[in-house]
Amino acid sequence: TTSKVDGAARLTMCPNTTQSEPNSCGCSGAGCNMLCLRPDLGTEGGVSHPNPQVLTYEFGKSLSVGTGCTYQIVLEAGLLETQMLPAKLSGQFSWSFTYTPPHPVMELTMKESSIDSLTLSVSWSMPTSFVCEIVDNRHSTATGSYVDGQPTTIILGGLVPSTGYNVLCNGTAASDPWNTHSQVQGVFQTADDTNALLSLMRVSIQPRCCRECSLSASSPGRLSPEFQSGRAGSQHEITIDYSAFRKNCAHDDSAN
Repeated sequence: TTSKVDGAARLTMCPNTTQSEPNSCGCSGAGCNMLCLRPDLGTEGGVSHPNPQVLTYEFGKSLSVGTGCTYQIVLEAGLLETQMLPAKLSGQFSWSFTYTPPHPVMELTMKESSIDSLTLSVSWSMPTSFVCEIVDNRHSTATGSYVDGQPTTIILGGLVPSTGYNVLCNGTAASDPWNTHSQVQGVFQTADDTNALLSLMRVSIQPRCCRECSLSASSPGRLSPEFQSGRAGSQHEITIDYSAFRKNCAHDDSAN
């Protein structure tokens, strides 16, 4: 059974990382020793020893942990003393922990789809700024912020009809730049393209001087009336410039 908490024994709590800065610990390597907390375990109100198996310490405002940072805690020798004689002091012991708060969790639903875009509704479990993109298509991206509990609408464009897409979103908690989370959701499908109207039509003519000859260079054909984009039911005549045939085939107009 232990009898006391020795105020001379000290607790040391230090961030511990070799990652280059900036990082969530605010230090790297030996530089983390400058950020160690060394509170006096004998401070009134800061430490309690409710029973021989439990020791608690309140850090209060002196401690601010970083998301994803690992902390090394060392309790020096002499913390406790046995009641039985001869009295014995406790040895040094240590442990570590990594601070991992709840990360932002996303909910993604489709509001609308067109032949070349997806309109999505984005919600997060906490205020979050985010970037969403089509998986394997980083040219189609959208950014947003989830702040007041109302879903945020984003549009991902530059897509093709009748195609399913997965969406990757990377979120960062508004209160903690180190608290990030990535999620992929899908499949979200673009609408079918049911519009059969032409937006463009080109006609080219390639003369063949004889049955055994290969095709010669092409020349444009003229449409009459002129083609109009999106117009249904129109008919056109194609005018061929015979001079191109004479030029490419060295054709004599007097020949049969």
